[in-house]
Amino acid sequence: MTEQDIPNIRRARGYRLYTENGRRLVDLWQAGGCAVLGHTPRNVVRELKNIAERGLFAPYPTFAERRFIRALSALFPDGIGFRVFSDQSRMNMALEYADILKQSEDIPDPAFFSPSEMTIGTVTLWRPFCVCPSTPLLTPVLPWLLGPVVLVITEQGRAVAEKIPPSDTIAPVILAGATRAVYNLITERNTVDARRISPKIAKSLSMKGCIWKRNGIYLHTNLENEAYAHMFRVFLDANFLLPPNPCIPAVLPSELSQGEEANLSRLFAQDQHLIPSPRQL
Repeated sequence: MTEQDIPNIRRARGYRLYTENGRRLVDLWQAGGCAVLGHTPRNVVRELKNIAERGLFAPYPTFAERRFIRALSALFPDGIGFRVFSDQSRMNMALEYADILKQSEDIPDPAFFSPSEMTIGTVTLWRPFCVCPSTPLLTPVLPWLLGPVVLVITEQGRAVAEKIPPSDTIAPVILAGATRAVYNLITERNTVDARRISPKIAKSLSMKGCIWKRNGIYLHTNLENEAYAHMFRVFLDANFLLPPNPCIPAVLPSELSQGEEANLSRLFAQDQHLIPSPRQL
């Protein structure tokens, strides 16, 4: 399964994707979790427009850096420092330079483990609405598709902080969108029913034989590639878009219509029967 198997998308709104041939898909991929607040996050376009009108596209130092760090401090009040990098490879290079992460080593993702199963290392991924362990360094999946990549230094990481290279200088237009997205996340996280799973879907996921495991709103399966590709097509035929491969967790949307909820519950309830036998593959 590759991203080439996904239909061409004409428009994205909320948790729904609209294809060029007129289909509407419920997005369970959500760009690996970067669209966990939907594809049209609140007030982000306004922030981008304000910065764009000032011509602040180049990666020069500006007030946008301070605003972004203040937003991160509100999201991670226990953080004692932050590093901000232009992309994942830049952060990995910084961690390798500091001898914190070995080349090609994966950063543990809490979406794939229960808290008791997860091996605690120096650096861990942090996902919204997910039980995440406390480690010296956290790298959050922020609800903003254009970056940047952030490293949060906790009190446990004070000893290694000085080894980590300084932040990159990020284009203000990128930081403005990221700042608004962080505040949107703080607002939604503080709501009373933040990401409550519907009883119907929770029941389907807890049925005997269900091949999905859940941590909060995140789902994963241990299917091999061929079996997963078959299931991907079954979900796509029912107008639900799964991640393109099983190494990426699926994400439950914050809102579904009654029909979408019923159809998704049905798929989860019967997905153990969607796995083809070896003779069918």
